[in-house]
Amino acid sequence: MFVDVHLTNRCNLQCRYCYFKEKGEKKSNLELIQKTLEYFLNPESREKTFFTFIGGEPTLEFELIVNAVRLGKKIARKNRRKIFFNLVTNGVNLNGERISFLKENNFYIVLSFDGKKITQDYQRTFPDGSSCFHLVESTLEKLIGQNLTFSVRMTVMPYTAKNLFENVKNFFQKKVSLLGIVPTYEDKWSDDDLDVFKENFRKVIKMWAENFNQFPEFCILPFIRYLKTWKDNDFFFHPYMHYCQVGGVTRYSVSVEGDIYPCHRFTSIRDKKFKLGNILKGGINLNLQKCFNKKVAEVKKEIDISGCFALNYDVNKTIEKPLRNYQRFKDIFLQLIMEIYQNPLYKNFLNRINLFPY
Repeated sequence: MFVDVHLTNRCNLQCRYCYFKEKGEKKSNLELIQKTLEYFLNPESREKTFFTFIGGEPTLEFELIVNAVRLGKKIARKNRRKIFFNLVTNGVNLNGERISFLKENNFYIVLSFDGKKITQDYQRTFPDGSSCFHLVESTLEKLIGQNLTFSVRMTVMPYTAKNLFENVKNFFQKKVSLLGIVPTYEDKWSDDDLDVFKENFRKVIKMWAENFNQFPEFCILPFIRYLKTWKDNDFFFHPYMHYCQVGGVTRYSVSVEGDIYPCHRFTSIRDKKFKLGNILKGGINLNLQKCFNKKVAEVKKEIDISGCFALNYDVNKTIEKPLRNYQRFKDIFLQLIMEIYQNPLYKNFLNRINLFPY
């Protein structure tokens, strides 16, 4: 089971592509966090439960994270449940002491970091426009230095697609082993933009393959899954780093008010038609959940590439109409995959790729 726990709607950065609709001063509290933990760690279930602290920027409420970990471990022991913690952060607020705490408690961290300074300064700055690059770079170095389990999530916009290869090369040289490359599918990508993206990604693959012996742990999500699931000129396309678990694997997201949604993207939209219940008012309404899952299953049957249901709704006001860019990017990745499989120089690379657990 996966539970996204929103600690605050507040954020200390201003990102061009931010999807969060209601930024502000609203935040969760320890009572709500405790009830969330007790609800999802109930003794009737024996599932592993992964709690992901998210925002806004969750490290703005780091004391709440510390107390949540303490409570979560206590409740998990009492109810004989297995609990794991994740954190999605922009990295600005993580000093050495906080990183040590995360390491001690076996956190998996997703660091939102878009690349070299020219890209980061275009896409992610402080509200006054000043750069956050050196702070985030310092955090990255600490995560690497203390050997934490983490990934870097790199967002690519049309304007910064030309920097894609150099940004990936930079992370490769810094020994970032797990890198997620996520285009902004909701943006207006021209044919020229897509060509630039494809050519840069082609260079990324070449660098990856040529340096595999130098850094065998290096991996790009979700592209590695595309390589591994490619068959008969097709593959399972999903737009983000990890598989969408909406409507299938149990996933929930809890807002700062205690409202329960199918995932964090639906939480950001806050449309009551996707609300599944409230932690403070009885928890999940099973009828609402059943209706939502049924609708998702129907859409998946009708649409070849459903993409992100929340993003579909955010842009098209219906989960049934996918974004045009899903197919366009799938075509790009399919072409690159076929180039790899047809080139004998990539044979050893492909053999080793199949050994990766991702």
